[in-house]
Amino acid sequence: MHINKVSDPTMAPNIAHTSGYMQKCGEHNEVLQYVCENCRMLLCDVCVSQSHTAHNCVQIDNFLTHRNDLLFRLIECGRLATNCYEDIGYKEVDCARNIDNNCNLLAKSIRNMFRPLIASLQQRESCLLDIVNKMHKNRMENMYEQISALKVSYLGLMNATKKLNKIAKNAHQLENLYIVTQILEAQRQVDIYSQLFGEKQYKEEFYKFYAPQVPNDILRDIENLGSIELDDNNELTALYNIPTTLEDANENNTLFSSSQEISSGEVELIVEIDTCKKTKTPKNEIARNVGIGQAVPGCLNKVKAFRSDLPSLAFVPKGNCEGHVQRPWGVCVNKLGHILITDRLNHNVQVFGANGEFLFSFGLKGKSGGQFNAPAGICVDKSGRIIVADKNNHRIQVFSSGGKYLLSFGRLGTKCGEFKFPFDVTVNTKLQIAVTDSANHRIQQFEHNGHFIREIPLGICTFTGYEITPRGICYTPKGNIIITDYVNHCLHLISPAKEKIITTKGNLGFGYLQFSRPSGVCCDDDGTIIVADCHNHRICVFSSTLESLWNIDIRPSVNCLSNTYCDETDRTCDVALTKDGHIVFVSEMLPAHESIHTTKRFVHVY
Repeated sequence: MHINKVSDPTMAPNIAHTSGYMQKCGEHNEVLQYVCENCRMLLCDVCVSQSHTAHNCVQIDNFLTHRNDLLFRLIECGRLATNCYEDIGYKEVDCARNIDNNCNLLAKSIRNMFRPLIASLQQRESCLLDIVNKMHKNRMENMYEQISALKVSYLGLMNATKKLNKIAKNAHQLENLYIVTQILEAQRQVDIYSQLFGEKQYKEEFYKFYAPQVPNDILRDIENLGSIELDDNNELTALYNIPTTLEDANENNTLFSSSQEISSGEVELIVEIDTCKKTKTPKNEIARNVGIGQAVPGCLNKVKAFRSDLPSLAFVPKGNCEGHVQRPWGVCVNKLGHILITDRLNHNVQVFGANGEFLFSFGLKGKSGGQFNAPAGICVDKSGRIIVADKNNHRIQVFSSGGKYLLSFGRLGTKCGEFKFPFDVTVNTKLQIAVTDSANHRIQQFEHNGHFIREIPLGICTFTGYEITPRGICYTPKGNIIITDYVNHCLHLISPAKEKIITTKGNLGFGYLQFSRPSGVCCDDDGTIIVADCHNHRICVFSSTLESLWNIDIRPSVNCLSNTYCDETDRTCDVALTKDGHIVFVSEMLPAHESIHTTKRFVHVY
């Protein structure tokens, strides 16, 4: 004998046990023979006679005979209900996507509306401050000029007075003609100095800044500027062409638009290894061989750029000793968290711990393997190898994680695999090395062992008419390449598979998406872009769609930081991310300011 489990909990109290094929009532120990359609329970004779006389009770056999259609209807209802829930689930997924797209559009529209206003206000503020600075300079110069003239007048009057006193004292000994001559000359001097005193006496002037006539109204209007309301048309996606995913986004509107959507039937020109001969290779084969960029190669966790407006660490002083630098440029971080720096004047690479403590260095000036001549860009691959752009030796050198020389490739020239001042270097997850061949105005890609893959000529910048001169370089999480254009003050997005520039953004200036000699660049694992805006003395951080997120200005007059680590003229060179997403960058001091800064530090972590 065993207890029979019933799926419907309302029937459980009525069922005691089963003897053969017959179930018995748990309360009266009688055979269950009836179904109460009102209570939806199984009943025995005693249950029916005691508490269910007014209910519609049917014998089990009759219930099964006459209620088969009810069974099928319930099954059909269950099926329909299941379909409804599935449809609701699909709709909720679509709604979640639409919410994301709608809110992204709202944020973009708000930024597009307010950024020009903010930029205009900043420009007007800068203009007025320039006027005040020039006025201050001119007024101080005028005052100093007046003081000098008054001083001359004062001394002249003193001399004339002394001479007259002398004549008055000795008049009985002097000829009348001489006395008259001296008196007339003294009168002329007094007249001249009196007139000069009247003209050059400092006039107190006071200027006042007149704010807009109705500032309260303006502020109130700004506070209530714009609104977010329900769109009854509910056609946002179609109206504004919102991409459903980042890969679907228009290449003209996003820096990380997908360049890897490839059909199996298409072909693309690709350079064979160790030759400049171009052959046709299926695009899908190219796509399989395209690696992606990592913020910290080989790091297991996802690196996301961390916002901080205050420095958490500043290290590396000026000098020739270990742990000191003369003119650093390149910076990168390996999977152990070590920070690697290239020094163009000490001709070496120095490695520091995450807290800024010196670990070791390698390299010296020369042309042999393991020696450098003004090394610039530096990166590490996921295996820990260190890759350095040996700029003035026109080659790339590869070292072990401990600094042991492994190999080098390249020499001075314009052919494939040759360089003319390679400035920066980056590597992706496929260990493909990309180099900014700056003076040859192109990008070159190589295998991990230095075998040539392809060159990407950059040509003329359509915005300025000047040749594109690449400096900083990094791979994106999509496998594309971002370069900084030092001459044309902009960024270029390049597709290695298509071997061409997809998008160009930026121009000369200090505002939003404006640069002055952009230098180093890197990406986090979400596609956030960090640029060393060299001559604007700042680090610029953008989203993957080039929305401005925040800036780090290193000038003490702007950031109001009371430290002596940076000078007003310092420039940002290269930038990288630590394992926990902190921004680390290298600054450059102008030679004219080197002697007065003994506390200067060249590497900064925010």
